[in-house]
Amino acid sequence: MADIIDYLPFFNLKTQPFRLSPDPEFFFPAKPHRAALEVLKFAINRGEGFMVLTGCAGTGKTLLVRLLLRDIPETKLPAVIVTPAVSPEGLVRLLLSELNVSVDDASSELGTLLHRLQDALIELATAGRDLLIIIDESQDLPTETLEQLRLLSNIEFDDRKIVQILLLGQPELDHLLSHPGLRQLLQRIVINEQLLPLTQEETGNYITFRLARAGRADLVVTDSALKDIYTHTNGIPRMINRLMDRALLISAARGFSGVDREDVTHAAQTLPAPAGMTCAEDISYTRPATEMRSGWQWQSIAGVVTGIVLLMAAGGAAWWGRGSEYIWFSHLSAKAPGSNTVIASSRDHAPDPHQVIVVANRALVRKGPGDRFEFISAVSAGDLLTSRGMDRNWVMVDVWDAAGKKEKGWIRSDLVREIPTIEVRER
Repeated sequence: MADIIDYLPFFNLKTQPFRLSPDPEFFFPAKPHRAALEVLKFAINRGEGFMVLTGCAGTGKTLLVRLLLRDIPETKLPAVIVTPAVSPEGLVRLLLSELNVSVDDASSELGTLLHRLQDALIELATAGRDLLIIIDESQDLPTETLEQLRLLSNIEFDDRKIVQILLLGQPELDHLLSHPGLRQLLQRIVINEQLLPLTQEETGNYITFRLARAGRADLVVTDSALKDIYTHTNGIPRMINRLMDRALLISAARGFSGVDREDVTHAAQTLPAPAGMTCAEDISYTRPATEMRSGWQWQSIAGVVTGIVLLMAAGGAAWWGRGSEYIWFSHLSAKAPGSNTVIASSRDHAPDPHQVIVVANRALVRKGPGDRFEFISAVSAGDLLTSRGMDRNWVMVDVWDAAGKKEKGWIRSDLVREIPTIEVRER
């Protein structure tokens, strides 16, 4: 292997297929990545305030942001912060630098800096542009700096918000945002996307895709090699790149025309073990058996039913819900002990309109019943929607735009589940 300087000519590759640096030309459109990109584009174009994108190290957050910035509208001025472990004052200084506002006095107080920043933002808004703050590795942000970001998001011009914020981070970011002191910020997050590792099938497709981009779609990687690659990398793209780059080098050194299990095993043995958490070690990043269950634990239904029955047994019978939105359970009929009150399934009295719950990790609501229609809103697992009817495989639902105006939209029927209301009646 010492004589092999470069495996590219050996395999007749045009470029290095598994480089570690993010390259938009090698973006593999896996389902979670495509969906996250589309939702973030939609949210930025609509002027949403706070957005979050989380994923374990190496899942492709940086590459996704590069693609996002490539298509950003001219009305948005991006300010990318890559050193987030700063104080509120340090953050404001960084933003002023991004806006080309000089701050010569190092002793300037935070209040003075904020005044300069607000003036710069108003000037930017007057020119028809908003500031899009993108902060990488946001899990390292101090809580007081996050609170400062929330305050910056309040700045308005002509009754519209002129600051948007996208936080990128590892899974620890979700824990940070759950801090009691950040409750107001958490309530303002309208988009919270999660990049999952690739499945075993996606891992194979990812490798084929990148080899094709480099000019060798026909380069053979055996099935046993692909299986071992997934086992070693847990489907994390950066780790796949790292292992495949070494495996190609080892294969070329022994004069083999493809990559087999022996190459992968040798490559894994010669690479140092990656430091830090892998996605497989974080239970929240385990890919569910089906995307339909993502984000919604149906086992909790039994707990809710039990709670209702116990409440009625104690003498209090009403309903469980959120405003006028009720959770129901089909084919449910129960009588509280020592009571004449019966919980009846709404199959007995089907309301019209009725409620549906989103059961996909994320879903887009479109202007019409089909993928060809423009999307108007994004919803997440657990969201309740009012259904108004169906057209083939699409459900008409009520959604709200950024101004709080109710609209009619359409969502695929496989992304929601009908939920009849619980009716309480006396026998």
